[in-house]
Amino acid sequence: MKPAVFYPALFPPTSYMAWLISEKASWNTAAAFQKGSWRNRYRIYGPNGTMDLSAPIDHSSDKSSLSNIKLERRNNWTEKEWRALQTAYRNASFFEAIEDELSRIILKEHDFLLDRIEEAMNWMCGQLRCDAPADSSEQPLELMSIKPSKAVDGVEYRQVFSHKHGFQSNLSTLDLLMNEGPLAYDILQRQAKLFPFSQE
Repeated sequence: MKPAVFYPALFPPTSYMAWLISEKASWNTAAAFQKGSWRNRYRIYGPNGTMDLSAPIDHSSDKSSLSNIKLERRNNWTEKEWRALQTAYRNASFFEAIEDELSRIILKEHDFLLDRIEEAMNWMCGQLRCDAPADSSEQPLELMSIKPSKAVDGVEYRQVFSHKHGFQSNLSTLDLLMNEGPLAYDILQRQAKLFPFSQE
Protein backbone atom coordinates (compact mmCIF):
# COMPACT_ATOMS: atom_id res chain seq x y z
CA MET A 1 0.00 0.00 0.00
CA LYS A 2 1.43 3.36 -0.99
CA PRO A 3 1.96 6.03 1.68
CA ALA A 4 -1.09 8.13 2.51
CA VAL A 5 -1.40 11.69 1.22
CA PHE A 6 -3.80 14.09 2.97
CA TYR A 7 -5.08 17.53 2.11
CA PRO A 8 -3.73 20.32 4.36
CA ALA A 9 -6.10 21.21 7.20
CA LEU A 10 -6.31 24.08 9.68
CA PHE A 11 -5.88 22.92 13.31
CA PRO A 12 -7.28 19.55 12.16
CA PRO A 13 -9.43 17.17 14.22
CA THR A 14 -7.96 14.46 16.40
CA SER A 15 -8.90 11.72 13.92
CA TYR A 16 -6.90 13.47 11.19
CA MET A 17 -3.87 14.00 13.45
CA ALA A 18 -3.97 10.42 14.75
CA TRP A 19 -3.90 9.09 11.20
CA LEU A 20 -1.29 11.63 10.08
CA ILE A 21 1.06 10.49 12.85
CA SER A 22 0.39 6.76 12.60
CA GLU A 23 0.72 6.67 8.80
CA LYS A 24 3.56 9.22 8.61
CA ALA A 25 1.36 10.79 5.95
CA SER A 26 2.43 13.62 3.69
CA TRP A 27 0.15 16.27 2.24
CA ASN A 28 -0.39 17.98 -1.07
CA THR A 29 -0.30 21.77 -0.74
CA ALA A 30 -1.32 22.16 -4.39
CA ALA A 31 -4.57 20.26 -3.91
CA ALA A 32 -7.76 22.02 -4.89
CA PHE A 33 -9.75 23.92 -2.29
CA GLN A 34 -12.97 22.13 -1.40
CA LYS A 35 -15.89 23.42 0.64
CA GLY A 36 -17.22 21.26 3.44
CA SER A 37 -13.79 19.99 4.49
CA TRP A 38 -11.33 20.84 7.27
CA ARG A 39 -9.18 22.98 4.96
CA ASN A 40 -10.19 26.34 6.45
CA ARG A 41 -12.23 25.41 9.53
CA TYR A 42 -11.82 23.69 12.87
CA ARG A 43 -14.15 22.70 15.70
CA ILE A 44 -13.82 23.72 19.35
CA TYR A 45 -15.87 23.14 22.51
CA GLY A 46 -17.24 26.17 24.35
CA PRO A 47 -19.77 26.80 27.11
CA ASN A 48 -22.69 26.37 24.68
CA GLY A 49 -21.35 23.24 23.03
CA THR A 50 -19.26 22.70 19.92
CA MET A 51 -18.72 25.46 17.39
CA ASP A 52 -16.79 25.81 14.15
CA LEU A 53 -14.24 28.55 13.61
CA SER A 54 -13.11 29.33 10.10
CA ALA A 55 -10.61 31.43 8.23
CA PRO A 56 -12.75 33.41 5.73
CA ILE A 57 -11.42 33.13 2.22
CA ASP A 58 -11.33 35.70 -0.54
CA HIS A 59 -13.81 34.17 -2.99
CA SER A 60 -12.08 35.76 -5.95
CA SER A 61 -9.15 33.37 -5.35
CA ASP A 62 -8.29 30.65 -7.85
CA LYS A 63 -9.65 27.54 -6.09
CA SER A 64 -7.83 25.07 -8.33
CA SER A 65 -4.94 25.04 -5.83
CA LEU A 66 -4.94 25.59 -2.09
CA SER A 67 -1.74 27.60 -2.45
CA ASN A 68 -3.72 30.28 -4.36
CA ILE A 69 -6.40 30.83 -1.71
CA LYS A 70 -6.19 34.28 -0.19
CA LEU A 71 -7.74 35.24 3.14
CA GLU A 72 -10.08 38.15 3.73
CA ARG A 73 -8.68 41.06 5.70
CA ARG A 74 -11.89 42.62 7.01
CA ASN A 75 -14.16 42.48 10.07
CA ASN A 76 -11.30 41.76 12.51
CA TRP A 77 -12.02 38.06 12.25
CA THR A 78 -8.71 37.01 13.81
CA GLU A 79 -9.56 38.93 17.00
CA LYS A 80 -13.02 37.32 17.14
CA GLU A 81 -11.41 33.91 16.64
CA TRP A 82 -9.01 34.51 19.52
CA ARG A 83 -11.80 35.68 21.83
CA ALA A 84 -13.76 32.51 21.04
CA LEU A 85 -10.72 30.40 21.95
CA GLN A 86 -10.22 32.31 25.19
CA THR A 87 -13.87 31.80 26.16
CA ALA A 88 -13.65 28.09 25.39
CA TYR A 89 -10.30 27.30 26.98
CA ARG A 90 -9.25 29.88 29.55
CA ASN A 91 -10.03 27.28 32.25
CA ALA A 92 -8.31 24.40 30.47
CA SER A 93 -5.33 22.89 32.27
CA PHE A 94 -2.72 23.86 29.66
CA PHE A 95 -4.17 27.07 28.22
CA GLU A 96 -1.71 29.36 29.99
CA ALA A 97 1.23 27.22 28.89
CA ILE A 98 0.48 27.66 25.19
CA GLU A 99 -1.47 30.92 25.18
CA ASP A 100 1.33 33.25 24.06
CA GLU A 101 2.57 31.14 21.16
CA LEU A 102 -0.91 30.28 19.97
CA SER A 103 -2.17 33.86 20.10
CA ARG A 104 0.67 34.98 17.83
CA ILE A 105 -0.49 32.50 15.18
CA ILE A 106 -4.20 33.27 15.55
CA LEU A 107 -3.84 37.06 15.56
CA LYS A 108 -1.33 37.18 12.69
CA GLU A 109 -2.86 38.48 9.45
CA HIS A 110 -1.73 35.83 6.98
CA ASP A 111 -2.23 36.73 3.33
CA PHE A 112 -2.81 33.14 2.21
CA LEU A 113 -4.73 30.27 3.80
CA LEU A 114 -1.86 27.85 3.22
CA ASP A 115 0.54 30.08 5.18
CA ARG A 116 -1.86 29.97 8.15
CA ILE A 117 -2.30 26.19 7.85
CA GLU A 118 1.43 25.52 7.65
CA GLU A 119 2.32 27.77 10.59
CA ALA A 120 -0.45 26.19 12.68
CA MET A 121 0.60 22.64 11.77
CA ASN A 122 4.30 23.26 12.45
CA TRP A 123 3.39 24.65 15.88
CA MET A 124 1.06 21.73 16.68
CA CYS A 125 3.65 19.17 15.63
CA GLY A 126 6.16 20.94 17.86
CA GLN A 127 3.75 20.63 20.78
CA LEU A 128 3.16 16.95 19.99
CA ARG A 129 6.87 16.29 19.38
CA CYS A 130 6.22 14.72 16.01
CA ASP A 131 7.34 15.48 12.47
CA ALA A 132 5.37 17.93 10.37
CA PRO A 133 4.05 16.39 7.13
CA ALA A 134 6.25 16.53 4.05
CA ASP A 135 4.81 17.83 0.80
CA SER A 136 3.72 15.47 -1.96
CA SER A 137 2.53 15.86 -5.52
CA GLU A 138 0.25 12.81 -5.25
CA GLN A 139 -3.53 13.26 -5.29
CA PRO A 140 -4.71 13.59 -1.67
CA LEU A 141 -7.41 11.49 -0.07
CA GLU A 142 -10.57 13.38 0.80
CA LEU A 143 -10.98 11.55 4.14
CA MET A 144 -14.73 11.44 3.68
CA SER A 145 -15.29 9.41 6.86
CA ILE A 146 -14.04 12.27 9.05
CA LYS A 147 -15.41 15.27 7.18
CA PRO A 148 -17.13 17.98 9.29
CA SER A 149 -20.64 16.68 8.67
CA LYS A 150 -19.83 13.18 9.99
CA ALA A 151 -20.05 11.90 13.56
CA VAL A 152 -16.68 10.34 14.40
CA ASP A 153 -15.84 8.22 17.44
CA GLY A 154 -12.80 9.06 19.51
CA VAL A 155 -10.80 8.24 22.63
CA GLU A 156 -12.18 10.13 25.61
CA TYR A 157 -10.07 12.68 27.49
CA ARG A 158 -10.72 15.59 29.83
CA GLN A 159 -12.74 18.51 28.43
CA VAL A 160 -13.64 21.79 30.14
CA PHE A 161 -17.38 21.60 29.52
CA SER A 162 -17.94 17.84 29.59
CA HIS A 163 -19.96 18.30 32.79
CA LYS A 164 -22.48 20.33 30.75
CA HIS A 165 -22.62 18.61 27.37
CA GLY A 166 -20.72 15.35 27.77
CA PHE A 167 -17.60 14.26 25.88
CA GLN A 168 -17.38 15.60 22.33
CA SER A 169 -15.21 13.62 19.90
CA ASN A 170 -13.21 14.63 16.84
CA LEU A 171 -12.68 18.22 17.86
CA SER A 172 -9.66 20.21 16.76
CA THR A 173 -6.42 18.81 18.15
CA LEU A 174 -6.20 22.20 19.88
CA ASP A 175 -8.90 20.94 22.27
CA LEU A 176 -6.76 17.93 23.13
CA LEU A 177 -3.62 20.03 23.64
CA MET A 178 -5.47 22.54 25.83
CA ASN A 179 -6.84 19.83 28.11
CA GLU A 180 -4.15 17.14 28.16
CA GLY A 181 -0.89 18.90 27.24
CA PRO A 182 2.02 16.40 27.15
CA LEU A 183 -0.38 13.43 27.17
CA ALA A 184 -1.89 14.48 23.83
CA TYR A 185 0.51 12.44 21.70
CA ASP A 186 -0.20 9.22 23.60
CA ILE A 187 -3.95 9.81 23.28
CA LEU A 188 -3.60 10.25 19.52
CA GLN A 189 -1.69 6.98 19.32
CA ARG A 190 -4.53 5.23 21.18
CA GLN A 191 -6.99 6.88 18.80
CA ALA A 192 -5.11 5.48 15.79
CA LYS A 193 -5.15 1.95 17.24
CA LEU A 194 -8.84 1.96 18.16
CA PHE A 195 -9.98 3.66 14.94
CA PRO A 196 -7.32 2.65 12.37
CA PHE A 197 -6.77 4.41 9.10
CA SER A 198 -7.96 2.93 5.83
CA GLN A 199 -7.40 4.21 2.31
CA GLU A 200 -10.60 5.84 0.99
